Amino acid sequence: SIYSTLKDSATPRVDGWYMPTLADIHDGVDIADTKTFFCEPREWDQDPSDIPQGHPLRAIARVLQDAPEQSVVRVWAYSLTDPYMIDMLAHHAKFKTMRVILHPDMYSVEKIKEFCGNIPSSKEGNPTILIKNLVHIRVANMNRAHCELRSSMHCKEIITEKFSAVGSYNLSCLARCKNEETLYIVNTSEADIQKFDEKWNSLATRQLDIMDVDSNLFKRPAQKRKRQGQVGVRDDVSRNQSTVLGA
Repeated sequence: SIYSTLKDSATPRVDGWYMPTLADIHDGVDIADTKTFFCEPREWDQDPSDIPQGHPLRAIARVLQDAPEQSVVRVWAYSLTDPYMIDMLAHHAKFKTMRVILHPDMYSVEKIKEFCGNIPSSKEGNPTILIKNLVHIRVANMNRAHCELRSSMHCKEIITEKFSAVGSYNLSCLARCKNEETLYIVNTSEADIQKFDEKWNSLATRQLDIMDVDSNLFKRPAQKRKRQGQVGVRDDVSRNQSTVLGA
């Protein structure tokens, strides 16, 4: 696994990184020239250096690297389960204000905890404490009016002062190695920043403490029972397919 490889690695620690070879994956990526990045299913990475050129994660690394120190990095995350991405956020949070709005899925919390529990001790400090104190995560509220059990905070975007990375790409291992995904680099607009900040401020009471997780942040609406004769979208699609197939 990634963690066993890291523990067995003789590679010396690089200042500011728990995974040393993440430090230069942005090298050679010109986001001013190339605006679209794509990936497709391939073998699992054994090390960040395995990530192909032109991959969305390398573009994200460039966007984060180019963000000025002491600036605010704003992240909409449907999923935050990739240890490479967790390390990137932890690294840049030492020099920038890192704000993440996260979809209410405990799996992301479990993977962040797994990252913290598997990283070897180093001079970078305790990853759990670093993430708790420097990576500010607020959990989207999908238990409000008009939400249903399957409603989601499905935005996927990283916003810096100059550039934003947006597309289908989730911050997950599956997106990195097993999916076809597209990421676009665009110029950040004031509207992008304003929309994020409005939502961020509205979630002030929904701060995630990675060391003491409040399960109430992850509550979802109860499954609604369908009335007799009521047809849902999926049911309607199934019926149409059955008609076409003659079932």
